[in-house]
Amino acid sequence: MYSGRNGRLHNRQLSCKRLHLLNLGMHVFTRWRGCATLAADFRPGVRKPVLIIGLASLLLACILVAVLLRWRYRIILLRALHTLADEQEAALRKLRDALAVAHAEIAQLTTHDDTDRDAPVFAEAMREQLEHRLWLRDHAAKAPLGELSAARDAWRRSLRSLVRDSSVLAEAQRSVQLAQSTLTR
Repeated sequence: MYSGRNGRLHNRQLSCKRLHLLNLGMHVFTRWRGCATLAADFRPGVRKPVLIIGLASLLLACILVAVLLRWRYRIILLRALHTLADEQEAALRKLRDALAVAHAEIAQLTTHDDTDRDAPVFAEAMREQLEHRLWLRDHAAKAPLGELSAARDAWRRSLRSLVRDSSVLAEAQRSVQLAQSTLTR
């Protein structure tokens, strides 16, 4: 290497040194005298396996991330299904109790005693709830994500329907209580 004034390298040697450091297996040609093409430094037997190993590692990392994301999504779906099952069961019990109170109030005002009329409907609903919970326990871990997502959406619709029915029943109870209060005056 030649040094110029103050011990610094000439531009031509400095550029050549940088090009050698940046050699990534590409053919680089330069005009500088004393700096040969970097094609001589290109060793196909050394860089190709490194590149292949790097790409394979990147592909493996992408696959691993995709698998982990699917696993996380499955866990989120299962938690949502269990939470919805709990909420649906609580809403169903609350609706059953509110309906029993409404039937008792109606029975006080009228001569009809049909408090047990809805018992089979609620028994069937609780049986279906139990079947869904058993399916969750036995098959949800191996079920496809689409099936889990569809089950979650169906339970959400069902829960919304139960909440809507509960609000309609509460409004009917208020109407019955208002009618009862006007009759007792």
